[in-house]
Amino acid sequence: MVEHRHCTGYPSARVDGFDVDAASIDAARRHAEAEGVDDRVRVNHAEVASAEAGAYDLVCAFECVHDMPSPVSVLAAMRRAVAPGGTVLIMDEKVA
Repeated sequence: MVEHRHCTGYPSARVDGFDVDAASIDAARRHAEAEGVDDRVRVNHAEVASAEAGAYDLVCAFECVHDMPSPVSVLAAMRRAVAPGGTVLIMDEKVA
């Protein structure tokens, strides 16, 4: 038997995810629903460039920049999406 614990931390946090891979979007939506956070987590099948300018306090990229064909344009779009005083957080592998 698998026990599912629903995420109750940070109930006022709202999260928008962006990805161009449809399978990843489907999986993320299933996970959000299974964890009971689908009311505050939206996952968009779109590039981050479609994000509203200045709309986010925190914009993150985890383990993906090294796979992007045009990382500079994605990083620029992330910077546009963050509000003044907000943070862009990049976590990635150290690769050539």
